[in-house]
Amino acid sequence: MLRSCAVAPPIHTSFSGNGPQRGTTEAISFLRQQMKIAGIAPKFHTAVILGSGLGRSRTDLPHQTVTTVPYAGIPGMAVPATAGHPGQLLMSDAYPSGCLFLQGRSHIYEGRTLEDVTWSVRILLDLGVTRLVLTNAAGGICSDLAPGSLMLIRDHLSFVDLHSLWKGTQLGEACRKPVWDEEYLRLACAISTPLVVHSGVYAMMPGPNYETAAEVRMLRRLGADAVGMSTVAEAIVGRQLGMCVLGVSCITNPAAGTGTKPPDHTEVTATASRIERDFAAWMDKLLKAICAKDGCRQA
Repeated sequence: MLRSCAVAPPIHTSFSGNGPQRGTTEAISFLRQQMKIAGIAPKFHTAVILGSGLGRSRTDLPHQTVTTVPYAGIPGMAVPATAGHPGQLLMSDAYPSGCLFLQGRSHIYEGRTLEDVTWSVRILLDLGVTRLVLTNAAGGICSDLAPGSLMLIRDHLSFVDLHSLWKGTQLGEACRKPVWDEEYLRLACAISTPLVVHSGVYAMMPGPNYETAAEVRMLRRLGADAVGMSTVAEAIVGRQLGMCVLGVSCITNPAAGTGTKPPDHTEVTATASRIERDFAAWMDKLLKAICAKDGCRQA
C-alpha cells in the first residue's frame, strides 16, 4: 500500500545489455545523422519518457538549444494517437548532458503491439542509455494521492498479457532482478520539491476506457495505489536490457468511484499542465542526482 518516501535498502543493479537489438539499426543510423547535423555529440546515458500532458515540461529548456526529432521521422517508431503525447524526441548537448527526453508514448489501446510500445526503449539502448526514467499520468486509488501529487513506483500489477515481451529474447541475469530500481527510488524520494511525493503500487490496465468503479475496488483490494494504461511493458523491457529503471506517476485525477465525477482526459492533461513547472524542476534535480551518483559526464 501507499508509503511515505521511505524505502528498503538499495538493490545493486548494473548494465548488462546484449548490444544492438534486431530491427533498430535504421532508426539508430537516422538519429545519429540528426545528431551530426545538429552538432550534438554527447555520450547518452539517461532517458526520460514523458507521459500524458507531461511532455510540455521539456519544450522550453532554459539556456540551451534543443534538437527536436518527430517520432514520425524515426524509422520503425510508433506515433502516439492520444492527446497530450506530442511524439517528439528531444536532445541537446547542454545540461542535462547525456540525457534524452521522449515527449509521449504509444499505447496498446491505440492498436499497437507490445513491440511497438517498447520500441523506443530498444532504440535508447543502442544510443548508450543505461538509465531509464518512465513517467505517466495516473488515477489515484489511495485517498492520500490527491491530483497534482507524485507517486514513485516501487512495485506494479499488470492486467495486460505481456508474454510476447520474452519472445526471442535472450534472458540474462538482469531479468532476475526487480524491475524497479530501489537505489534510484531512494534518490527520487530525497529530491526537494513543493509537490507532494509518495511511493506506491502502480496498476496497468489495457484501456482505452477508464476503469470501472468495480475494477478500482478490485485494484484497491489487491494493493494498487494508482492506475494507468502504460509504463509496465517499457519498464520490463528496460530491465531485460540491463537498464536501471525508475517510474513516477503524476496523479491527475481520482480513479473511478473514488471522486465526485467520472474520469475525463481533459482533467488529466489540465492537471499535468498545472504542475509542469514544479515537475520539470523536480526532474532536473533528479537527473542531476543520478549523474552525481553514477559519475555521468555533465556539460
